[in-house]
Amino acid sequence: LINALAGGAEQVNEDFANAAQEVQNKLSIVTNGTDDLNNTFDQLVGVATNARVGLDGVAELYQKLNLATQDMNVSQTELVTVTETFSKMLTLAGTSPQGAEGAIRQLGQALASGAFRGDEFNSVVEAAPQILDLLAQQTGVTRGEVRALAADGKLTADVLINALAGGAEQVNEDFA
Repeated sequence: LINALAGGAEQVNEDFANAAQEVQNKLSIVTNGTDDLNNTFDQLVGVATNARVGLDGVAELYQKLNLATQDMNVSQTELVTVTETFSKMLTLAGTSPQGAEGAIRQLGQALASGAFRGDEFNSVVEAAPQILDLLAQQTGVTRGEVRALAADGKLTADVLINALAGGAEQVNEDFA
């Protein structure tokens, strides 16, 4: 029994090391040097802990946000805030880990394409329905108008990033 437990513990340590390396690999694409990588890693560990979500999904979301906003002059602090806001929205919605992974992937695809619409929009709204309210509040339109903006391809990366950053305080209050 002791040998079985030791073997299981060894496997857990190996799995953890592999997962941490995968996260660092994702972050190395969007960070500048070891210090920046370590700082970003530490911040995202805090995001995952605070939002009660997996670190891998948080790192993937951060990476996709970073890549999609490189021409937008968005600070690392703002990217971390947006990452945490969306992660908390998924937790507030009671989204399963698999659903959260799908929503993060869909949001990343939307950001990469430059517009938040179609299947990506529908998948994210299904996983985190309160994003409709946040987008409506931050853009000054109704929920129905948000859907129309999405259908017209007018929910661009900058609109989405600004809305998530602007709604961070409210999401944090809801999360508390």
